[in-house]
Amino acid sequence: MKTFFISSLAIVLLLAGCKKIPAGINSTVSGTVMDNNRGVPIMNAKLTVQEEKYHFYGDEAGEFPVGSPITTTSGPDGKYSITFTSNGQGDEYELGLSVDSNYLNENNWQKIPVGKDTVVNFNAWQLATLKAHIIVKNNPAPPLTVFCDDFAGVGIWGTNNDTVVTLKVIPNRPNGLQFAIKVPANQYESMLISDFTLSGFSTTYYQTFTVDPSTFPEL
Repeated sequence: MKTFFISSLAIVLLLAGCKKIPAGINSTVSGTVMDNNRGVPIMNAKLTVQEEKYHFYGDEAGEFPVGSPITTTSGPDGKYSITFTSNGQGDEYELGLSVDSNYLNENNWQKIPVGKDTVVNFNAWQLATLKAHIIVKNNPAPPLTVFCDDFAGVGIWGTNNDTVVTLKVIPNRPNGLQFAIKVPANQYESMLISDFTLSGFSTTYYQTFTVDPSTFPEL
């Protein structure tokens, strides 16, 4: 009972510390969405201003959306602008970026102030396709299961000695290809990361990676 009281008091104090934004405050947020790898603007990226409020949603407490989001898209020069008026429901406003699956962006949600003009610029990276030729050398019998992940966490599995997998990569920037081996008897997993950089701005790259199970740690 005492533990519940302390937890409840902490939540009450946290809720009390969230100051509600008054209604009728005008604000503008603008900026540019760029592919900073290629140095070109990104057109048709979706920008969303969302009002949020700290409250309970089911059994969880946290910042949850309230009201209707306001959206726009970036123009041919990558520029965007959103003007909104607070409606008095929430505690804060956030700006989000959404790009299609051909891009990777890491800073997709940011808090923005109300009552003034704010500039928020976004960066994203256009992705390319990597046809990775994976050669497994000295694989014992029965063969160990070798799989690899790209930065997006897409798992490609295989037990054969020679296979080609399709992955997404960022040109002219360091990429990490993660290989893992599982031992059939005990499902023990050992990891090895191969770092590589692909030069140029091709839409598709071809590269061979050689994996030798005997070089993996603790195998």
